Parts: sequence; structure tokens; C-alpha cells
Amino acid sequence: MNIINIHILTLLPAEVHLELLKKHNIPFLTTKWSGENDLEKFEMWIYDLVSWLSSSRWKGPTYNKQQVSALTQTLEGDPKLIMIHDNKEGYERGQEVSFIEHLTKLMRMYLKWSVAVLSTKLFKTLLYDPSKGIKSFYMQLL
Repeated sequence: MNIINIHILTLLPAEVHLELLKKHNIPFLTTKWSGENDLEKFEMWIYDLVSWLSSSRWKGPTYNKQQVSALTQTLEGDPKLIMIHDNKEGYERGQEVSFIEHLTKLMRMYLKWSVAVLSTKLFKTLLYDPSKGIKSFYMQLL
């Protein structure tokens, strides 16, 4: 019942600009992440999510509820269930879990160090050649 009180019955703080909560023209994300240990997929997913939140102008702790809601909607499977569970526990304690706390927990649970090490090693092999230009360097990144 506490989750309903917080999400539905609690008034928004004065610093929330109501015009930012109205529907905007940017479609919601279709990219979902289900906890794969794939750094590239994770980075694309989080980039899309942060871009969407930024375009919505839901920046800063004032919009935590909207950020957490968007994060939850872009998850599937176990990561989504973990977020729902953590939100419920937070509401029962009377302490809202922040967007960054959720994101940090998911990263620690699902992205293994070996994936980051491999990506770092590959990145370190790249060289920028001024004679070939930035486009060539960009193509190496792909």
C-alpha cells in the first residue's frame, strides 16, 4: 500500500515543473536490457535511456521517480524483478531508492569484470593516424 501512497497519492514537490511531466513528442524507448553480460549492448541501452531522459529534461534528483520509472520500463526479466523488489523495500522503509543506486546495483550484478577488461584491451590497441583522419579512427571503434 505504501507504494501507492508514494507514487499516486503524494503531491509532487514544488520544484517539479509540471510542463515537463506532460507528454512530449519523443517516443519512448523500445530498447530493453535483460541483464546480458555484454558491455556493448549495455552501453547502447544506457545511452538511449539517458538520451531520452535528457530530452525529457528529467534531470536531477527532483525527477528521481520519473527516472526510476523509465529505467524499470526499459528492463526485462530478472533485472526488472530486482528493481521492483528494491523499490518495494525502499517504500516500506520510507526511503526512495535513487536512479543511480538502481543502475549501480544492476551494473555490479550483471556486467562481469572480464567484459570490461576485454573492451579496455581492444581500445588500447587503437591508434589515431592523422593522415587517415577521424573517420578512420571512428571506423576502428566499430
